[in-house]
Amino acid sequence: MVLDHIAQHLNLTWKQNASWKSDTTQTILKIVSPKDELQEYHVTFLKPRKFMNISGSCVAQAVKDLSIPLSNLYIFHDDMQRDLSKVSLKTGGSANGHNGVKSVIDHLRQHEFNRVRIGIGRPPADDRSHDVVADYVLNKFTEQEMNQLQTTVFPMWTRDHGLEQLMDTTRFMAFLKERQKKSKKAKKKKDEWGEWSE
Repeated sequence: MVLDHIAQHLNLTWKQNASWKSDTTQTILKIVSPKDELQEYHVTFLKPRKFMNISGSCVAQAVKDLSIPLSNLYIFHDDMQRDLSKVSLKTGGSANGHNGVKSVIDHLRQHEFNRVRIGIGRPPADDRSHDVVADYVLNKFTEQEMNQLQTTVFPMWTRDHGLEQLMDTTRFMAFLKERQKKSKKAKKKKDEWGEWSE
């Protein structure tokens, strides 16, 4: 969903890649570094066509063919550990129960890649039984949830905001912290004054 938004924002077209069993698109991002130097980043976006829990082979094949260092690999995935629309960045470590991330780790035989975790909240009553979790993850977002994602998460991924910061994990972490501060201030203002709009 987020990758579709990014591709649309950058006017990119998805194409099937039989070797990677994925839909892919590529672009060159020209970004000004903190030292005011113009840098070019060749970026490949990939959406596996396999089920999420066996998608690691698609990622591993692309990494091999493109000779991508794992420090330049970013996996976007949903995260039940975070409230809806909360975004965080993690590098390395375990899959935290996410089968898609586990599949990537298993096929790469390494875990030192970046994960952009997008919160989807928890099932009702925080029930973690297999069937409840599966239904919760696979269900479509409600209209209210989609509105929240479209107004908070999607705007992050523009050429001049999240995409630019993502090229440097330190800058991206600072970018996320700044957004969290603004979000808390906005929520506090809303709680104090009731419904309002920016």
